[in-house]
Amino acid sequence: MLIVRHTTERVIPTHALPAGQTFDEEYYYRRLQHYLRPAMRHKRRRLLQNNVPIVLYDNARCHVTSNVTRLLRRWQ
Repeated sequence: MLIVRHTTERVIPTHALPAGQTFDEEYYYRRLQHYLRPAMRHKRRRLLQNNVPIVLYDNARCHVTSNVTRLLRRWQ
């Protein structure tokens, strides 16, 4: 599975899910916390205006778990 994130201008970090890895709450949480936000801070500072990124996602189970929603609220 290829995970793609984008802005209105272009694709930013892409990531291939390792073979045998399940895209679950824990995996998604770690990617947000340890990769996406630091990558945005480093590569796309203006997307973090007021230090709050806009994250759009569907309502897949791993996207709306309590741990993930708490993490996204802390970004506000």
